[in-house]
Amino acid sequence: MKKILIYMSIVLLMSSCSVMTALDVQPSNSVWTESQRNYWVTLYFMRMSEDESARRNFTPFFLHALASCIIKQQENLYPNLTWWERNIGLNRQLHPEHGEVVHRVARDCADITLKNQLLHFKLNQQPNQIETL
Repeated sequence: MKKILIYMSIVLLMSSCSVMTALDVQPSNSVWTESQRNYWVTLYFMRMSEDESARRNFTPFFLHALASCIIKQQENLYPNLTWWERNIGLNRQLHPEHGEVVHRVARDCADITLKNQLLHFKLNQQPNQIETL
């Protein structure tokens, strides 16, 4: 009986060590096309437009700009679309390392987009010469 338990624990230990993680190697055969990029920008825009804090902080134009920024950065980081869709785009439970990258990209793009939005409103709120006359 002891031999069976020892054998089973060794097999279990060996099998758990050989399991592949979500960080598999990216083959470079699938590239992002314009229509696929637009699809993911639209999907991100839709998801973010459902978030109350995103709607409160960004106008629809700049929310779309934010979605575009995120997808462009993801495309630069992960040029293989098939790998990206399987591990990030369609995956509801991200590997912690991927989640960190996605969060950093989203935060950086949000900072840039928010600055652009504030600059846009600041420039448009200044009265022009015709209004001051």
